[in-house]
Amino acid sequence: MAFHELFRFTKDIDILITSESYEGIGFILNDAGYTEKALPWRFANSQLTLHRFTKFEGEECMIVDVMIGDDERHREVLNDCITAESDDGSVMIASKADLIWMKSQRNSEQDQIDIKHLQK
Repeated sequence: MAFHELFRFTKDIDILITSESYEGIGFILNDAGYTEKALPWRFANSQLTLHRFTKFEGEECMIVDVMIGDDERHREVLNDCITAESDDGSVMIASKADLIWMKSQRNSEQDQIDIKHLQK
């Protein structure tokens, strides 16, 4: 959302990957102090499986939601990502159209608000 100039305070990071990448990202997150304390779950309206990793530092908690999407449409989202560069390296960002599609799949109240902002 922030990349698309729609800033809002959030305490999580969403990462979309394919199942082939899960072991590697799990290792990286564990190495950085994140733990996966709950069983993964599948979103009701989507083909996404979510793995939630958390890291506590004092009273602060950071959440990384790793979403595994192996169907053709999720692979298209990954292939169409935009590369954003920073002093710390590069990161792949879903296009606005793909982000709208992904949010429409989950379609929570916050997702509906985000979609309206993204469509402006």
